Amino acid sequence: MTPQEWRDQHREQAPDRRERRTANLRADDGLSERDVKQRVRDGRLVRLRRGVLTDRTAETPVQRHLQLARAVALQRSEPVFSHVTAAVAWGLPVNSRNLDRVWLTRRRGHGHGRTVPDAVESQSSLRAEEIAVASGLVVTSVARTVVDLGRTSALEWGVAAADAALHRGLCTRDDLEAAVAAGRGRRGIARAARAVAFADPRAESPLESVSRLTISRTDLPQPVLQHPIVLAGRKVATSDFAWLDEKVVGECDGAVKYGALLADGQSAQDAVLAEKRREELIREAGWWVVRWDWKTAWDRQRLAQRLRSALGFQSLGPAARSA
Repeated sequence: MTPQEWRDQHREQAPDRRERRTANLRADDGLSERDVKQRVRDGRLVRLRRGVLTDRTAETPVQRHLQLARAVALQRSEPVFSHVTAAVAWGLPVNSRNLDRVWLTRRRGHGHGRTVPDAVESQSSLRAEEIAVASGLVVTSVARTVVDLGRTSALEWGVAAADAALHRGLCTRDDLEAAVAAGRGRRGIARAARAVAFADPRAESPLESVSRLTISRTDLPQPVLQHPIVLAGRKVATSDFAWLDEKVVGECDGAVKYGALLADGQSAQDAVLAEKRREELIREAGWWVVRWDWKTAWDRQRLAQRLRSALGFQSLGPAARSA
């Protein structure tokens, strides 16, 4: 891809941009340096980096991260965003603690890259097929992004990214395995390979991915993912996890369940009642339900204790449980 093709593709797929260089504000809008400083003071402009401002305030950490990336793109020649930033651009899950800096991969030059307070720049070869455009940014491909994230993040986040990429059909397992092979010799590639090998497209959320990995580290029997629960010949639910022999269903409770993911016209109270009715139907079908949250999913001992209690209780049988 030539530099001009990069610029054309980037421009065509870019969202409505509000990030502006200070020099452009002066030249295009006729603002003086004093005008710019005054607008920053009164909140009409927000300084993203030295020399780049915007008139739109990002509302979420993800939006702020992408806004910062667009600011960096204005100051770099043909930047390729990678790692956490590419993952955010593709909509893959990342650790929110890593959103304060953008990541780039430099294809040319010497050295091992550099880090400044709001950007991490590494150097690595990138093949043409490893470069794409997402969220208006030139980024590494999905497979390369998952592997880079797997190399540099905790295994849980590598698994979550790989699960999400496969679940959403953004790439195939062959793509991920090829990216692992291409990354041989890079630091952390063994951890990325573990994440890819463990990935499962049936996982529907980062919480499920982390839970699945935590459960795999215990001595408990491994569950079946996305198992249909049938009552009177009708499917009434699909479980996050299921232990078929013990008739135990495991459910992850994410913080967004009664917020951003509500259906149109549905209130939080409606969602709570619907979830309560769903659990009642699961129990009527003869299953025991055990729930856990994000904090428990990261705590192997705590999650194992909760599951061991539920699995042991169910293995007693109905007569013993009612005694």
